[in-house]
Amino acid sequence: MGALVRILMRAVRGVVVLGMVLGVAVVLLMLGANVFFYFRDSPWPSRQQAQAAMAGDANVDLANASEHLEDLIAVLGPPEHKLVSKDQSNLSYYRWHRDSVNAAVLDNVPIRIEIGDTRLLQVLPLDRPTFPGMFLGLRIGDPVPSPAAAAAVKKQAMDCCDAEYLSWGVKDGRISSIDYQRQVLVAKFPKPPGN
Repeated sequence: MGALVRILMRAVRGVVVLGMVLGVAVVLLMLGANVFFYFRDSPWPSRQQAQAAMAGDANVDLANASEHLEDLIAVLGPPEHKLVSKDQSNLSYYRWHRDSVNAAVLDNVPIRIEIGDTRLLQVLPLDRPTFPGMFLGLRIGDPVPSPAAAAAVKKQAMDCCDAEYLSWGVKDGRISSIDYQRQVLVAKFPKPPGN
C-alpha cells in the first residue's frame, strides 16, 4: 500500500511540474509574439512624436467617434499601423500614437476601442504614451468612478454606443486603461423549408 501511495505522489508531482513548465512556455510564447509583432510593425514614432501628435486631444471623447472608422481617423489622424485579419477579410486592426489607442474594425464599424495598455503580457512598446482624451468621460489617470457612477457610465455606453461591455483597468486607485466593445449581431438566416 505504501509503495502505491509513493508512486501516486510521484505521478502527481510530475503532473504539477509538467503543468508549471507548460505554463511558463505559454507565457514565454505570448511575450515572444508581442516582441515579434512589435518589431514587425516597426518603425514606431518616438514617444515624444506620439505625445506631440496627441497634444490637442485632451477634450476628445472617443465615444463620439465610435460609429465609423472615418470618425476615428478624423479625430486621431491616419493610423500608424493597419493589420487585416487572416481569418476574416472585413476585420482590420488599427493602431494610433505608438499603440496608445487601438481599434478593431468590422467593415467600417469600430467594434472594439482600447485606450492604454489593456492586454496582459503586451509589454512593448515600453514607453507607450498616455492618450490625453477620454471615452464617455473616463480618462486615464483619473480616479476610479464610484460604483454608482460606474454603473451609470456603463448604461450610457450601452445606450449611446451599443456597448457589449465597457471596462477599465485600475492601478493605484486610478484608471490605467479603457476597453470598449460594441455588441456585434450575427444574422441568423432561417433554414429553407424541408431541411
